[in-house]
Amino acid sequence: MRVIFGMLNPILRSAMLFIPNGTFRHFDWKIEFYIIKMLVNNKGRTNNKCIALDVACGDGDRTSIFSVLIKEIVGIDIDLTRLRKAKAKGISVIQGDARRIPFRDDVFHLVLSFHFIEHVRLLDAVASINEMYRVLRKKGWLLLVTPNRKRLSSIINLIGNFLYKRGRRLYLLNPDHVHEYDIKEFLTLIKRSNFRRTSTWIIPMGFIKLPREIALIRVPNILSEYCNQILVLARK
Repeated sequence: MRVIFGMLNPILRSAMLFIPNGTFRHFDWKIEFYIIKMLVNNKGRTNNKCIALDVACGDGDRTSIFSVLIKEIVGIDIDLTRLRKAKAKGISVIQGDARRIPFRDDVFHLVLSFHFIEHVRLLDAVASINEMYRVLRKKGWLLLVTPNRKRLSSIINLIGNFLYKRGRRLYLLNPDHVHEYDIKEFLTLIKRSNFRRTSTWIIPMGFIKLPREIALIRVPNILSEYCNQILVLARK
């Protein structure tokens, strides 16, 4: 069964893609873009001053889009093949492990990480967020995005767990996921690293095109528990 879902996964992903104005492949990218834009502009910084780090940048698709808002952005990833693709997009990259980020303390105004935390064990997630905290400047911001473990589509994962009784959790829609979080678990994880303040945005769906004004509206708490993705801003 796991093999079958693994084969279907690329098909499901491709069905979710859309490209409005040739820029945003996913609805959640659009939300992230506008939040970063508001964050950079409203915190007294312009794109001439902000220095950012994208942790686990992968192919650099998001990094290249968000770079128009930021003076300098560096991508870090452990996968050299994906880094070469990011570099081909004109992104400054460095190979490195998120658990040991190869930068000194207090360097960046903004640290970004999109859909990375769910790919590593809990202990490695804690170590990685501690490193993100370390390389942030005082009053710097961390922006993290991860899928919600309780999203509606995860009912497929629940069925898989019921059928696969070997004592460990399966994510059939995303076989490469190691540990997913619900909202409460995700916030607890971030607060363990001593961030002073956190703010949560709920991304209802990852593939529906909505106007920006609607996309940025906070979802009522009664619905947020089952949202598609969780976006958290945390301040050092």
